[in-house]
Amino acid sequence: MSDFACMSFLLLYAFGYPGFRPSVFSVFASLAAAFCITLLPLSPFPFCLLAAIGIADQRTGEIPYLFTFLFALYVICADRFYVIEALSVFAVLTGFSLAGKLGFGDVGLISLFVLHTGVYAAAATLSASLLCLAVNITKRGSDVPIPFGPYLCFGFLLTLWLFPL
Repeated sequence: MSDFACMSFLLLYAFGYPGFRPSVFSVFASLAAAFCITLLPLSPFPFCLLAAIGIADQRTGEIPYLFTFLFALYVICADRFYVIEALSVFAVLTGFSLAGKLGFGDVGLISLFVLHTGVYAAAATLSASLLCLAVNITKRGSDVPIPFGPYLCFGFLLTLWLFPL
């Protein structure tokens, strides 16, 4: 039951972010999402955390540092690390971030994916990119930035589901 409460709070925070003023919708959506996540065959915590990251990024265009920190703690508690690969990806993607092509929250999120899954993070990033392209093909030429975090989280969840570690 404590897992359910933790997941509900994370999702409630994401739906109410920023300012954490949850509405009635956000309370029910958080509880329903947390219940659905508990039915998944894998550990529910990364699913809940990535869902919260995606929701917050979609609503605000920013990935909250709290969620990135919690995901980093989850990755550190895992059995395996791919440090060299993660540092290499971080260095390359920082260049894209400084050029204004990618947000720094996305860089950190992808680097954490690589730290946790190694080569499988490429599949997550590729599926996220293709999904983002398919969904936003009509917004071509628009100056409105597209939040990439929800697509990254979906790609990573898909990768975890297809290639259990």
